[in-house]
Amino acid sequence: MTVKLATLGECLIEISEVDTKTNENIKKFAYGGDVLNTSVYLSRNNIKTSFISALGNDINSQWLLKEWQKENIDCSHVQKLEGYYPGLYMIELDDIGERSFMYWRNNSAAKNFFKNIPLLKKTLRNIKDFDYIYFSGITLAIMSEAVRDYFINYLKKFRQNGGKVIFDSNYRPILWKTQYQAKYNYTKAYKNCDIALPTYDDEKLLFNYKTKKECVQAIQKKGVKDIVLKLGKDGCFYLEEDKQVLVSTGKVKSIDTTGAGDSFNAGYIAAIINGKDKNNACKYGNSIAKDVIRKKGAII
Repeated sequence: MTVKLATLGECLIEISEVDTKTNENIKKFAYGGDVLNTSVYLSRNNIKTSFISALGNDINSQWLLKEWQKENIDCSHVQKLEGYYPGLYMIELDDIGERSFMYWRNNSAAKNFFKNIPLLKKTLRNIKDFDYIYFSGITLAIMSEAVRDYFINYLKKFRQNGGKVIFDSNYRPILWKTQYQAKYNYTKAYKNCDIALPTYDDEKLLFNYKTKKECVQAIQKKGVKDIVLKLGKDGCFYLEEDKQVLVSTGKVKSIDTTGAGDSFNAGYIAAIINGKDKNNACKYGNSIAKDVIRKKGAII
Protein backbone atom coordinates (compact mmCIF):
# COMPACT_ATOMS: atom_id res chain seq x y z
CA MET A 1 0.00 0.00 0.00
CA THR A 2 1.28 3.46 -0.92
CA VAL A 3 2.03 5.70 2.06
CA LYS A 4 0.45 9.16 1.82
CA LEU A 5 2.20 12.07 3.51
CA ALA A 6 0.95 15.66 3.73
CA THR A 7 3.29 18.58 4.39
CA LEU A 8 1.99 21.93 5.66
CA GLY A 9 3.98 25.12 5.22
CA GLU A 10 4.93 27.99 2.99
CA CYS A 11 7.07 28.40 -0.07
CA LEU A 12 8.80 31.62 -0.99
CA ILE A 13 10.63 32.93 -4.02
CA GLU A 14 14.36 32.76 -3.31
CA ILE A 15 16.91 35.37 -4.40
CA SER A 16 20.58 34.43 -4.11
CA GLU A 17 23.93 35.42 -5.58
CA VAL A 18 25.28 33.86 -8.76
CA ASP A 19 28.92 32.78 -8.84
CA THR A 20 30.79 34.81 -11.44
CA LYS A 21 34.45 35.35 -12.28
CA THR A 22 33.92 39.09 -11.98
CA ASN A 23 32.77 41.24 -9.09
CA GLU A 24 29.36 41.75 -10.67
CA ASN A 25 26.52 41.47 -8.19
CA ILE A 26 24.21 39.14 -10.12
CA LYS A 27 21.18 37.54 -8.47
CA LYS A 28 19.20 34.47 -9.47
CA PHE A 29 15.62 33.50 -8.71
CA ALA A 30 14.64 30.10 -7.36
CA TYR A 31 12.25 28.92 -4.65
CA GLY A 32 12.43 27.46 -1.18
CA GLY A 33 10.94 27.25 2.28
CA ASP A 34 11.64 24.72 5.01
CA VAL A 35 8.61 22.47 4.51
CA LEU A 36 8.63 22.78 0.73
CA ASN A 37 12.33 21.82 0.66
CA THR A 38 11.55 18.69 2.65
CA SER A 39 8.61 17.96 0.33
CA VAL A 40 10.88 18.02 -2.72
CA TYR A 41 13.41 15.62 -1.22
CA LEU A 42 10.65 13.32 0.05
CA SER A 43 9.16 13.15 -3.43
CA ARG A 44 12.59 12.45 -4.94
CA ASN A 45 12.75 9.50 -2.53
CA ASN A 46 9.48 8.14 -3.92
CA ILE A 47 7.34 9.16 -0.96
CA LYS A 48 3.90 10.27 -2.18
CA THR A 49 3.88 13.84 -0.89
CA SER A 50 1.04 16.36 -0.90
CA PHE A 51 1.90 20.00 -0.19
CA ILE A 52 -0.66 22.10 1.68
CA SER A 53 -0.19 25.83 1.27
CA ALA A 54 -1.48 28.76 -0.79
CA LEU A 55 -0.46 30.85 -3.79
CA GLY A 56 -2.02 33.66 -5.76
CA ASN A 57 -3.10 33.78 -9.41
CA ASP A 58 -0.09 35.77 -10.58
CA ILE A 59 2.62 34.65 -12.99
CA ASN A 60 5.07 33.79 -10.18
CA SER A 61 2.48 31.60 -8.46
CA GLN A 62 1.84 29.78 -11.73
CA TRP A 63 5.58 29.23 -12.17
CA LEU A 64 5.95 27.85 -8.62
CA LEU A 65 3.05 25.45 -9.10
CA LYS A 66 4.56 24.09 -12.32
CA GLU A 67 7.96 23.64 -10.64
CA TRP A 68 6.46 21.68 -7.76
CA GLN A 69 4.48 19.50 -10.15
CA LYS A 70 7.70 18.74 -12.03
CA GLU A 71 8.97 17.30 -8.73
CA ASN A 72 5.91 14.99 -8.64
CA ILE A 73 4.50 16.78 -5.60
CA ASP A 74 0.72 16.57 -5.35
CA CYS A 75 -0.46 20.21 -5.47
CA SER A 76 -4.20 19.54 -5.47
CA HIS A 77 -4.44 20.95 -1.91
CA VAL A 78 -2.61 24.20 -2.70
CA GLN A 79 -5.18 26.98 -2.46
CA LYS A 80 -5.26 29.98 -4.81
CA LEU A 81 -6.02 33.27 -3.07
CA GLU A 82 -7.02 36.14 -5.32
CA GLY A 83 -5.09 39.33 -4.64
CA TYR A 84 -2.22 37.67 -2.77
CA TYR A 85 1.28 36.69 -3.90
CA PRO A 86 4.12 34.37 -2.85
CA GLY A 87 6.49 35.57 -0.15
CA LEU A 88 10.10 36.42 -0.93
CA TYR A 89 13.45 35.86 0.76
CA MET A 90 17.08 36.68 0.04
CA ILE A 91 20.08 34.57 1.06
CA GLU A 92 23.43 36.07 1.97
CA LEU A 93 26.40 33.75 2.56
CA ASP A 94 29.53 34.32 4.61
CA ASP A 95 32.99 32.95 3.75
CA ILE A 96 32.28 29.48 5.18
CA GLY A 97 28.85 29.02 3.64
CA GLU A 98 26.76 29.96 6.68
CA ARG A 99 23.72 31.92 5.66
CA SER A 100 21.60 34.83 6.79
CA PHE A 101 18.18 35.73 5.45
CA MET A 102 15.97 38.70 4.71
CA TYR A 103 12.25 38.03 4.34
CA TRP A 104 9.23 39.71 2.76
CA ARG A 105 6.28 37.50 3.70
CA ASN A 106 3.90 39.49 5.93
CA ASN A 107 1.07 39.61 3.39
CA SER A 108 1.85 36.47 1.41
CA ALA A 109 -0.79 34.03 0.19
CA ALA A 110 0.54 31.27 2.47
CA LYS A 111 0.49 33.46 5.57
CA ASN A 112 -3.08 34.53 4.86
CA PHE A 113 -4.12 30.91 4.25
CA PHE A 114 -2.77 29.86 7.64
CA LYS A 115 -4.88 32.53 9.33
CA ASN A 116 -8.11 31.39 7.64
CA ILE A 117 -9.83 28.75 9.80
CA PRO A 118 -12.72 27.91 7.41
CA LEU A 119 -10.36 27.39 4.46
CA LEU A 120 -7.86 25.36 6.50
CA LYS A 121 -10.68 23.20 7.93
CA LYS A 122 -11.91 22.46 4.42
CA THR A 123 -8.40 21.57 3.26
CA LEU A 124 -7.57 19.36 6.25
CA ARG A 125 -10.79 17.36 5.81
CA ASN A 126 -9.32 16.13 2.54
CA ILE A 127 -6.26 14.56 4.22
CA LYS A 128 -7.91 12.90 7.22
CA ASP A 129 -7.12 9.46 5.78
CA PHE A 130 -3.43 10.19 5.13
CA ASP A 131 -0.72 8.24 6.94
CA TYR A 132 1.54 11.15 7.96
CA ILE A 133 1.39 14.90 8.52
CA TYR A 134 4.60 16.92 8.53
CA PHE A 135 4.94 20.54 9.67
CA SER A 136 7.48 22.87 11.23
CA GLY A 137 7.84 25.61 13.78
CA ILE A 138 7.63 28.10 10.93
CA THR A 139 4.27 26.64 9.93
CA LEU A 140 3.07 27.20 13.49
CA ALA A 141 4.53 30.70 13.64
CA ILE A 142 2.69 32.01 10.59
CA MET A 143 -0.66 30.68 11.87
CA SER A 144 -3.00 32.85 13.88
CA GLU A 145 -3.53 31.76 17.49
CA ALA A 146 -7.03 30.49 16.69
CA VAL A 147 -5.74 28.44 13.77
CA ARG A 148 -2.92 26.99 15.92
CA ASP A 149 -5.47 25.84 18.50
CA TYR A 150 -7.65 24.27 15.81
CA PHE A 151 -4.65 22.61 14.14
CA ILE A 152 -3.35 21.04 17.36
CA ASN A 153 -6.81 19.62 18.10
CA TYR A 154 -6.93 18.28 14.55
CA LEU A 155 -3.59 16.53 15.10
CA LYS A 156 -4.96 14.84 18.24
CA LYS A 157 -7.85 13.36 16.25
CA PHE A 158 -5.58 12.48 13.33
CA ARG A 159 -3.35 10.44 15.64
CA GLN A 160 -6.34 8.82 17.36
CA ASN A 161 -7.40 7.59 13.92
CA GLY A 162 -4.01 5.98 13.32
CA GLY A 163 -2.11 8.77 11.56
CA LYS A 164 1.40 9.83 12.55
CA VAL A 165 2.64 13.38 13.02
CA ILE A 166 6.17 14.65 12.32
CA PHE A 167 7.42 17.98 13.70
CA ASP A 168 10.59 19.94 12.89
CA SER A 169 10.83 22.72 15.47
CA ASN A 170 12.84 25.13 13.25
CA TYR A 171 12.65 28.04 15.70
CA ARG A 172 12.83 31.55 14.23
CA PRO A 173 12.50 34.15 17.04
CA ILE A 174 11.53 36.97 14.68
CA LEU A 175 8.30 35.15 13.77
CA TRP A 176 7.03 34.99 17.37
CA LYS A 177 5.69 37.83 19.51
CA THR A 178 7.45 36.49 22.62
CA GLN A 179 9.66 33.57 23.58
CA TYR A 180 6.91 32.40 25.94
CA GLN A 181 4.43 32.20 23.04
CA ALA A 182 6.86 30.02 21.09
CA LYS A 183 7.56 27.75 24.08
CA TYR A 184 3.85 27.32 24.77
CA ASN A 185 3.03 26.34 21.19
CA TYR A 186 6.10 24.13 20.74
CA THR A 187 5.19 22.23 23.89
CA LYS A 188 1.70 21.57 22.50
CA ALA A 189 3.19 20.48 19.17
CA TYR A 190 5.60 18.04 20.84
CA LYS A 191 2.76 16.57 22.89
CA ASN A 192 0.92 15.79 19.67
CA CYS A 193 3.65 14.32 17.47
CA ASP A 194 5.21 10.91 16.93
CA ILE A 195 8.51 11.90 15.30
CA ALA A 196 10.45 15.02 16.34
CA LEU A 197 13.38 16.33 14.29
CA PRO A 198 14.59 19.42 16.18
CA THR A 199 17.88 21.27 15.77
CA TYR A 200 19.98 21.54 18.91
CA ASP A 201 20.95 25.18 18.38
CA ASP A 202 17.26 26.13 18.05
CA GLU A 203 16.26 24.17 21.15
CA LYS A 204 19.09 25.68 23.22
CA LEU A 205 18.01 29.16 22.16
CA LEU A 206 14.36 28.57 23.01
CA PHE A 207 14.50 26.28 26.06
CA ASN A 208 18.04 26.96 27.36
CA TYR A 209 19.08 23.31 27.42
CA LYS A 210 22.66 22.70 28.56
CA THR A 211 23.30 19.32 26.96
CA LYS A 212 22.03 17.26 24.04
CA LYS A 213 20.87 14.53 26.42
CA GLU A 214 18.86 17.01 28.48
CA CYS A 215 17.21 18.28 25.30
CA VAL A 216 16.18 14.86 24.04
CA GLN A 217 14.97 13.72 27.47
CA ALA A 218 12.84 16.86 27.82
CA ILE A 219 11.13 16.12 24.50
CA GLN A 220 10.69 12.47 25.50
CA LYS A 221 8.86 13.60 28.64
CA LYS A 222 6.33 15.32 26.39
CA GLY A 223 5.48 11.89 24.97
CA VAL A 224 7.48 11.80 21.72
CA LYS A 225 8.80 8.32 20.92
CA ASP A 226 11.11 8.99 17.97
CA ILE A 227 13.51 11.94 18.39
CA VAL A 228 16.58 12.84 16.35
CA LEU A 229 18.49 15.98 17.28
CA LYS A 230 20.22 17.68 14.35
CA LEU A 231 23.70 19.06 15.09
CA GLY A 232 24.63 20.86 11.87
CA LYS A 233 28.13 19.95 10.67
CA ASP A 234 28.48 17.39 13.49
CA GLY A 235 25.66 15.19 12.22
CA CYS A 236 22.84 14.12 14.51
CA PHE A 237 22.19 12.62 17.94
CA TYR A 238 19.67 10.36 19.60
CA LEU A 239 19.19 8.30 22.75
CA GLU A 240 18.88 4.53 22.68
CA GLU A 241 17.56 3.83 26.16
CA ASP A 242 20.33 5.59 28.19
CA LYS A 243 22.99 5.22 25.50
CA GLN A 244 23.95 8.45 23.70
CA VAL A 245 24.41 7.89 19.96
CA LEU A 246 26.16 10.39 17.69
CA VAL A 247 25.89 9.81 13.94
CA SER A 248 28.62 11.89 12.33
CA THR A 249 28.55 13.33 8.83
CA GLY A 250 32.30 12.98 8.45
CA LYS A 251 34.34 15.72 6.82
CA VAL A 252 32.65 17.75 4.11
CA LYS A 253 33.37 21.13 2.59
CA SER A 254 30.30 23.32 2.96
CA ILE A 255 29.41 25.75 0.18
CA ASP A 256 25.90 26.67 1.38
CA THR A 257 24.07 25.21 4.39
CA THR A 258 20.63 26.37 3.21
CA GLY A 259 18.23 23.42 3.26
CA ALA A 260 20.60 21.05 5.05
CA GLY A 261 18.23 20.27 7.90
CA ASP A 262 15.22 20.10 5.60
CA SER A 263 16.91 17.57 3.33
CA PHE A 264 18.10 15.54 6.34
CA ASN A 265 14.50 15.35 7.53
CA ALA A 266 13.35 14.02 4.17
CA GLY A 267 16.05 11.36 4.09
CA TYR A 268 15.36 10.25 7.64
CA ILE A 269 11.58 10.10 7.13
CA ALA A 270 11.87 8.25 3.82
CA ALA A 271 14.22 5.69 5.36
CA ILE A 272 11.93 5.11 8.36
CA ILE A 273 8.88 4.72 6.11
CA ASN A 274 10.84 2.20 4.05
CA GLY A 275 11.64 0.11 7.13
CA LYS A 276 15.21 1.20 7.94
CA ASP A 277 16.33 1.26 11.57
CA LYS A 278 17.03 4.55 13.33
CA ASN A 279 20.81 4.51 12.88
CA ASN A 280 20.68 3.77 9.18
CA ALA A 281 17.91 6.34 8.72
CA CYS A 282 20.18 8.93 10.36
CA LYS A 283 23.05 7.95 8.06
CA TYR A 284 20.83 8.29 5.03
CA GLY A 285 19.58 11.70 6.18
CA ASN A 286 23.18 12.81 6.66
CA SER A 287 24.13 11.64 3.19
CA ILE A 288 21.43 13.76 1.54
CA ALA A 289 22.31 16.81 3.63
CA LYS A 290 25.99 16.41 2.70
CA ASP A 291 25.10 16.54 -0.98
CA VAL A 292 22.95 19.63 -0.48
CA ILE A 293 25.56 21.70 1.34
CA ARG A 294 28.14 21.10 -1.40
CA LYS A 295 26.12 23.32 -3.73
CA LYS A 296 24.36 26.66 -3.52
CA GLY A 297 20.62 26.77 -2.87
CA ALA A 298 18.19 24.78 -0.76
CA ILE A 299 17.09 22.58 -3.66
CA ILE A 300 19.84 21.16 -5.86
